[in-house]
Amino acid sequence: MNTTHKKVERTLWLSFAVLLIATLALQMIALLFEYDARENYFAIGAKLPIFSALCAVLCGLCGIAAAFLTKGREQVIAPVDAPICNPVCCGLSAMGFLCATALILIADRSAFSLPTAIFLLLGFVYSILMLVRSVLSRSFSALPWLGMITVIATIVMNAYYYFDSTVEMNAPVKVCMQISLLFFMLSLVSELRYLFDAAQPRMYLALHACLLASIALALPTLLFVVLTGRLARLDYLAGGLLLLFLLPSAVLRILCMLFGAKTEPIQACEEPAAQNDLTDSDAETEPTDDTIDIDKEEY
Repeated sequence: MNTTHKKVERTLWLSFAVLLIATLALQMIALLFEYDARENYFAIGAKLPIFSALCAVLCGLCGIAAAFLTKGREQVIAPVDAPICNPVCCGLSAMGFLCATALILIADRSAFSLPTAIFLLLGFVYSILMLVRSVLSRSFSALPWLGMITVIATIVMNAYYYFDSTVEMNAPVKVCMQISLLFFMLSLVSELRYLFDAAQPRMYLALHACLLASIALALPTLLFVVLTGRLARLDYLAGGLLLLFLLPSAVLRILCMLFGAKTEPIQACEEPAAQNDLTDSDAETEPTDDTIDIDKEEY
């Protein structure tokens, strides 16, 4: 039964990886041959965008199923404490937040620009403090609350794109960006649970799998339309660069959860238990005062 469970788990993770690559490939091919630059939409009747979106959905579902079937993740070192993974991921996130902050400020296209840049800058500060916490083993009491502000940063950035009237509401570049930011927000909330000592490892793993699937769909679209000049906007390039840095970070987080070292079980109660066993055995062999008295009476 245990062998069957492991086979199913490995098959799901393998399917997740294959579908992730398929999503990236199909979306890139669809952008090259079936994207209408004048309308910011895919061509009418295009099939590849549908297949890439379907692969992304299936990829997320496989990741969720694999995450909840994966056993023993509760004993793995917390990803926010992993000695190599966490500093690298925090450094990548910090670079993404900083690039996004600078580009949003330079673009300055709406009233949301300054508030969005401020919250993104706080996200950069949070990532740096998480990096310092991991490297120097220092704890900051305000860190979880600063992390909550970072969650708000993703909401504000999502609102920035939502209320941008210069790009169609249901344009693929906007929809894909908003979905990725939504899953980024949820993965941040799941990360904060570790700081509040209320971790849910399987949920953390599942949300990062969904984040990866959404980035695989959004990142090619964003970079393609911006770098080819079809939507030459620095504020959209800001979202693309943020997702570009989040992609390897999410991969590392998943690998850390799957192959990370396990924490050593606490063995503080073993000696008292051994002593109790000794006393129990002594109690069985040594006569008590009551038994001596009974023996005397019978005698």
